Amino acid sequence: RSVLLCPSYVTDSIICRFSHDKVQQACYQLIPDSDVQLFRLNLGRRLWELLPEPNDVGVFLVVKLLCQGLDLLGDDEREGMCRLCLSAGQLATQSSAFLAAKDYLEIGISLLGPRRWRDQYELSLNIYSASAEVLYCNGDFEGVDDVIEQIEQHGRSVNDKLNALTINVCSLGARNPLRAVDAALALLKQLGQSFPGKIGVRHIVRGLLRTKWMVGKLTPKDALKLPLLEDPSVVM
Repeated sequence: RSVLLCPSYVTDSIICRFSHDKVQQACYQLIPDSDVQLFRLNLGRRLWELLPEPNDVGVFLVVKLLCQGLDLLGDDEREGMCRLCLSAGQLATQSSAFLAAKDYLEIGISLLGPRRWRDQYELSLNIYSASAEVLYCNGDFEGVDDVIEQIEQHGRSVNDKLNALTINVCSLGARNPLRAVDAALALLKQLGQSFPGKIGVRHIVRGLLRTKWMVGKLTPKDALKLPLLEDPSVVM
C-alpha cells in the first residue's frame, strides 16, 4: 500500500493520493465494466456534497461525473442536477465558452419535469432564459425562436419575460432589422413606453417641453442626489 498511496499532510489530517497517474489508471481499470457507471455517479454525488457553492468551478467536474448516470438519478437529484447545469452554463457563458454552456443548459432542460412551468417555474424561467442568451451567442437563431416561444407562452409577467424578449430583439436584429424594430417597439409598449407611428416636429417639441418641465430648477448637484432608478421595467 505504501507503494501505491502517498500520504499528504494537511494541518492535522492525512490525505492519501496515488503515487503516480499510471497507478491511478491501473486501479481504475480494475473496476468491472458493469460497475463503472455507478462508480462515476457515486463519485459525482460525493463531490457534489463537498462542493462549496453552486458557482464554484468544481461544478464542471461534478456535472461531468453525474452525466454518466443520469438515468439513475432520483427526482430530487434530477432537479438539483438541473440547478448544477444552470450554474455550469452560466459560468461557461462568463468565460465565453458558449458551446459548452449550450451543452450544459440542454442537459439541464432535459432534466426538468413534464409540468416544469407549473411545479418548477423559477428554475424553468432561469434556465430557458440562460439558454436563449447562449443560443444567440452561438448564432443558433432557430433555437432562440423555439426557446423564446416557450418563455412567451408560459411566462407569468412582462418582467419575467423581459430578459428573453430583449434577446429576441437582438436575435431579430441580426436577421431582419425592420422586424427587430417592430419587436422592440412592441416590447416597450408592454413596459408602458409608447411611441407614435410617425415622429414629427410636434412630437419632438412636446417631448422637449415635457423634459424641461420635469427638470424644472433642478441643479446638477440636486440631480446627483436623486435615488437610483431601480424599476425593472425601465432598467434593461
